[in-house]
Amino acid sequence: MLTNTDAARQRAAHQRAVRGARRAHRWIILLAWASLASVFSLPDTLADDDRREPSLEDRCRDEVLDLHQFFADWFNGDIANDEATFARLEKALADDFEIIGPDGRLTTRGDLLPILARAHGGRKALDFSIEVKHPKARKISDALCLITYEEWQSSNQGNRAWRSTAVLRRQDDAPGGVVWLHVHETYLPDD
Repeated sequence: MLTNTDAARQRAAHQRAVRGARRAHRWIILLAWASLASVFSLPDTLADDDRREPSLEDRCRDEVLDLHQFFADWFNGDIANDEATFARLEKALADDFEIIGPDGRLTTRGDLLPILARAHGGRKALDFSIEVKHPKARKISDALCLITYEEWQSSNQGNRAWRSTAVLRRQDDAPGGVVWLHVHETYLPDD
């Protein structure tokens, strides 16, 4: 029987594989077209969709999934507790990042990072997992994206869920090519 953690890890591995397959698919099409074009003297008319970078909405959806997998791995102690690993989170949060938790409390980046740094491995014995459901991204401008999603946390102590709304900004040197500016979480009803 799979534990919550094992099931969440399988889902996360599947999500990473799907994202990797999408990226590989774009490159395979591009390389195949280039080969055919050179052999048959075809014009360079490959569809822009097959050459383009992922859209801002795609980047944001991927980042939501990737960062929550990072959190699950971090809280379970499944990744290294070192500066290089934690830097992934630091680079993902804008300097002026703020989060409003489901309890209405506002937390800044400066207050949040030390709390998260100390939380490494703190939920390992709890069979802890995080699942992101229904991510929906909407482009606000060329550089800003609003995304909503449900976050479901499970452990042997129970389950909790909330709906989150986040604003992310394009930043090519950040993990996933976007940084988090703001998150607002609201508890989901128990039914």
